[in-house]
Amino acid sequence: MPVPHILRDYLELSKARIVTMVIITTAAGYIFGAPHINVLLLINTLIGTALVAAGTNALNQYAERDLDARMRRTEHRPLPDGRISPRTALVFATAISIIGTAYLALFVNVLTAALGAFTLITYIFVYTPLKRISPACTPIGAIPGAVPPLMGWTAATGALSLGGWIAFAIVFLWQLPHFMAISWIYREDYGRAGFAMLSVRDENGSATARQALFYSLALLILSAFAFPHARVAAILAAAMLVIASVAFLRERTPRTARRLFMTSNVYLVIAMLLLAVSCSHQSDLPKLFRVPKATLVSDAGKPVKLDALKGNVTVYDFIFTNCAGTCPMMTSTMRRIATKIDKDAPVRFVSISVDPRRDTPAALRGYASKVRNDSRWLFLTGDPQTITDLSVNGFKLAASGSSVNDSILHSSKFAIADKHGVIRDYYGGTSDDAVEHVTAAVSDLLRED
Repeated sequence: MPVPHILRDYLELSKARIVTMVIITTAAGYIFGAPHINVLLLINTLIGTALVAAGTNALNQYAERDLDARMRRTEHRPLPDGRISPRTALVFATAISIIGTAYLALFVNVLTAALGAFTLITYIFVYTPLKRISPACTPIGAIPGAVPPLMGWTAATGALSLGGWIAFAIVFLWQLPHFMAISWIYREDYGRAGFAMLSVRDENGSATARQALFYSLALLILSAFAFPHARVAAILAAAMLVIASVAFLRERTPRTARRLFMTSNVYLVIAMLLLAVSCSHQSDLPKLFRVPKATLVSDAGKPVKLDALKGNVTVYDFIFTNCAGTCPMMTSTMRRIATKIDKDAPVRFVSISVDPRRDTPAALRGYASKVRNDSRWLFLTGDPQTITDLSVNGFKLAASGSSVNDSILHSSKFAIADKHGVIRDYYGGTSDDAVEHVTAAVSDLLRED
């Protein structure tokens, strides 16, 4: 068999069009959640997710090869048509599923890989056999079908949080009218295969249409709240789906079912685009005051204007190298914060010495060589009056005397500034949850325009 034909058969075995949809929803979930777009991470996420999706689809065709042979729409697929042997299909599907899951674990994160594995297991071992038992297969099958945008979110954020669940809910609800339309169009085929779809048992289609309308209305309600920056567009897109569902309920024909199917596709494209553009975000952190304009000196002996740090989210602390109490704890916490934040993110870490007489650039350079674990971390010093005005009057930190010299004022708090040079948060550097709090605040501010 010519190579192009073989490639085409394996693409069909993998359901390439469905994989494309999975890639789109995964990318939308990633962009929706990402504080900034890490192109390499996004590409790795899409590669791993596509492999898992392709493997899941191929395993589904392997499991249903005898049933596919009974249906006109699937009888010419590679397995029932004999172009690929069941053994070869099983080896192929298993291999790319394992590779995809491992790829996500190695190059994205374990949580995203676990979600991919969950999708495969529930689709193959729950949804696929349930199709022959109960009409509940459709809403249950919509659960693994809605996981890809959640995987995109977890790839970007490393956590299961509200935004990811919103993306999941959108795709979950979207699938129901979409697949109700498909199942009505092909109900006779499904009946021949012995599938227990609602449409097969629903003689006049009214129950199928009511389900489509119910979930379309639920999607309309969700759309009204899920896209605060594009609410009108989201409502209009969902309203189109509701109108198509109403038309299908009033007249249950292949024509109205196809119109509902096509309208659902339009909604999905619009919804994913809106998710992507909704990545612009306004943090709930208050805008306290601007970072003071001051020029300090780096450990490399170069002048640094604090105003020049705009464009980065910046974490500040005030320390001195001879401090034996709070400062080492602050520095240790700053090191841990730096390891938690993406190396490509526009973030700066700034430690300003409050003992400029002893902390010369050379002294800071020696100190930095021992503790600095990120090239974005600056160690700054300056003249005593500038430092005092900056720490006490400028940053308005609760300064306290040190045990070494009560004239040296420093603080146990981090100050976090946004990309516009505005202080948005303070947090105690010696608190047990300091790393988690500061990292979360930085991630939140990175998502702002």
